Amino acid sequence: MELTLRQWYFPDEAVAAFGGGTAAEFLCDGQFVVLPKVILCFVTVGDAPTEPHVYSPSCVVWKPRRLDYDPSDEYPWLPEKAREVWDLNQKEVRKIRDHHVFVRSPADERFFNAGRAHLGSYGGPTTGGTAADRSADFSLNEKLPRYVWLRLGGYPGWEVEVNHQIHRVDNGDVDAFRHLAEGLLRQEFSHLRMTRYEEDSLTVHTNTAHYPLPTAHFHCFRASPRDMNDSSENPGCARVLAGSLLQTPAREDAGAPWVFIVSGRVHRTREWLLRKDLADAVNGKAHIKGDN
Repeated sequence: MELTLRQWYFPDEAVAAFGGGTAAEFLCDGQFVVLPKVILCFVTVGDAPTEPHVYSPSCVVWKPRRLDYDPSDEYPWLPEKAREVWDLNQKEVRKIRDHHVFVRSPADERFFNAGRAHLGSYGGPTTGGTAADRSADFSLNEKLPRYVWLRLGGYPGWEVEVNHQIHRVDNGDVDAFRHLAEGLLRQEFSHLRMTRYEEDSLTVHTNTAHYPLPTAHFHCFRASPRDMNDSSENPGCARVLAGSLLQTPAREDAGAPWVFIVSGRVHRTREWLLRKDLADAVNGKAHIKGDN
């Protein structure tokens, strides 16, 4: 049989489709299957961050169940045959395999065929620690469909991290976001990062004691246009954030202006995110610097 991307399969179906038979070598209790031209990785997601999980629609994090799959290997929890796709024994290094990721929830019998992936990083403590402290991050060539993302533990709206605390905010819930943004002012140095299924993001670092003016550094990353739906779900995050910072005085001199320093890769048609709406929100009280 021939596999179709973004369809569901049993492990034996996937192995057979890639050649299977006597050529298949099963590692890590069957979570990896090494074949002549591909390494299959079967991931059953659990609770992040201690178990395998989908970090983003384009990234699957695998974690071992134990640390002794191959005690003789430098990384006994992730043997070389499971991680290496390059032939390093020849004078000219060449790629001989691809990783291919299949992922499911504990309630699923079949695995979702997520397609080819790149093992971008792997590691953990050199000694000691537990299996939960180790991980291997796979970047998917094709991001997961929204329904699969939600099925595997993704969130429908925004994930907002404020000073290392994770919060989930529904699309359009400006009041909830404003409440989180005001939390940036409760300590001298703060940071906020927010992202969603489309994988665009906004990161802010604030310094309320900066002399002569408190500062907020904005870094915006816009996803590829093909990943954006340009819907009205965006709550105007930069506008709300700037307004929240100014409405709550950071110092004793109430109403003191802020300096907003803007950086990052932003699509030209979205400059309003950094310029127009931000300027409207601060009503001329802030000075905005940008490199676009």
